[in-house]
Amino acid sequence: MPFFAPACRGEESPLHFVETQRDREPIIPNLDKPSMLRLFGICKQTLYKYLCCCYGEANIVLLTMPQKLQFFAFSSISVRTLMTTVLSVRNLTKQYNNLTAVNCISFEIKEGEIVSLLGPNGAGKTTTIQMLLALVSPTSGDIEIFGKNLKEHREELLSMMNFTGPYSLLPYNLTPKEGLTVFALLYGVRDYKERAKFLLDEFDLAGLANKKIGQLSSGEHMRLGVAKAFVNNPRLLLLDEPTASLDPATAQELRAKILKRVQESSGAVLWTSHNMREIETVSDRIVFLSRGQIIADTTLQTLKKRFGQEDLEEIFITIAKKPTSKSL
Repeated sequence: MPFFAPACRGEESPLHFVETQRDREPIIPNLDKPSMLRLFGICKQTLYKYLCCCYGEANIVLLTMPQKLQFFAFSSISVRTLMTTVLSVRNLTKQYNNLTAVNCISFEIKEGEIVSLLGPNGAGKTTTIQMLLALVSPTSGDIEIFGKNLKEHREELLSMMNFTGPYSLLPYNLTPKEGLTVFALLYGVRDYKERAKFLLDEFDLAGLANKKIGQLSSGEHMRLGVAKAFVNNPRLLLLDEPTASLDPATAQELRAKILKRVQESSGAVLWTSHNMREIETVSDRIVFLSRGQIIADTTLQTLKKRFGQEDLEEIFITIAKKPTSKSL
């Protein structure tokens, strides 16, 4: 399996490459992903023709990764198996006296994946996120990030992560410029002033840079929270309803900015939302929680096929009302 080439969403988007070399010399030089993005601007059809010339059309297999990427490869081996595991959750449980908030859940997120964590209120989503952020200690189970145990490497791993949610507000007495600068310093960002300025511009907050955070609207708070989540270029990003309080046009713009930044960093994302249209737009996979248990961990297409419905909201309601003990 000497070569994989993922094609980005747009036909004319630059490509980056994942190289695995066994019995052949690589046909693409080993470069880091930012260098790949700078050097290669070929579209999917051009790449396909190139590979056919190198290896013959009969040896090229097109693998589809739902919603996000398409891969040319030399066999039908699962592309996910070759991707780096960013987050691994194994048998994670949290009990509060007689209440089991999270019941022995296991899932993984690979590099470049956006996994949506869905479930009705009280399903265990917030508790799961709190454990991933080391704010709550699990009763049992393991959390590993890039192969390292979160409990044993807490400070190191949290420096590679970030989070935003509706209630993770920055101090009201600061300005957005000051707030982003403070968090950049806390994360040890070298060029912290430049980073704060870049994020203010990137998330359309430059005009609010010197306004007190306490005077911002709820939508402005949300955009500032998302900007803060990118202050350290996180490898693992936890987004809890990142477009809540936003009008549809602003939410669409913010999603596009988030996806752009995630793609450029090749980060992994755990995304929660009650906006099913948003989930359909961003998700590679969906992990569905109900009563503290995972009852579905699959792609959107598989979920729709299983229930014979195209409307994710209807599927959500069906699963929430009649949770099953068997994984889908």
